[in-house]
Amino acid sequence: MTEQPKSSLFDLVRLKELGGFKAGDLLAVDPELEVKFMLYIGRTVKHDKMTSNLVLKTGLSAYTKEPLNVFLRGESSIGKT
Repeated sequence: MTEQPKSSLFDLVRLKELGGFKAGDLLAVDPELEVKFMLYIGRTVKHDKMTSNLVLKTGLSAYTKEPLNVFLRGESSIGKT
């Protein structure tokens, strides 16, 4: 059996075994996903942990019955993207 490459954030093999994306699968496969994401994103995004965490949770909510929306407001050139 050939081992598939593992993503830096979560185990793709385990997610495939579950049948793909379903609400909560990513966190069920790896409860440390939030910590890993914050460490990963922290390499490029500086001094904005609250927004990074909000964007992660908003993205995960896309797979729920009531997804969230986020609007980042601020002056141009402050790094909203």
